[in-house]
Amino acid sequence: MTKRTQRLSERRMPPPGWAKAVVDAAVPGSRDRQLVEVLYSTGARITDVLNLEWRDIEFAHARAFVKQKKNGSWYYMRFSPAALSALTARQKTGMPRPFAMSRATAHRIVRRLCDQAGVKPLGPHGFRHSLARRILDQTGNVRLAQQILGHASVESIMPYTELMPDQVDEAHAKLWK
Repeated sequence: MTKRTQRLSERRMPPPGWAKAVVDAAVPGSRDRQLVEVLYSTGARITDVLNLEWRDIEFAHARAFVKQKKNGSWYYMRFSPAALSALTARQKTGMPRPFAMSRATAHRIVRRLCDQAGVKPLGPHGFRHSLARRILDQTGNVRLAQQILGHASVESIMPYTELMPDQVDEAHAKLWK
């Protein structure tokens, strides 16, 4: 295994099932669960989730039109049914924004949930990597991953297309069965 492959697979890329384990570690209905449900379903950067405002969310279409803090481009942040339900419950609390907290607080929440789930301690960005890999594993469609994650260029998706060593081993073994 090369250093680059080791770095991507062992440090940055969440293992399969990581995101679901972190979500399941949170108490249903809690603010923490609501946050990780949104991170899990959207793959959005934490800054974009924290800057989300109620007026941005199109509940009828399960999406929000948001301006990315990183590059200033606009894209649709799409929500799963569980994330939309979490946002609906969150709206009933009367908070001025869905997630009025600092980035540091969000990182602490995700790290604590990682500890509780007994999984690799990654931050909120782990959900972004997890969704990218899920899209590519299930569809193989790089353009779809680009659109869902709001990347300006398809080149930005290329790190997610790198195969993990076990994926290569499994594919090679299938050639000989």
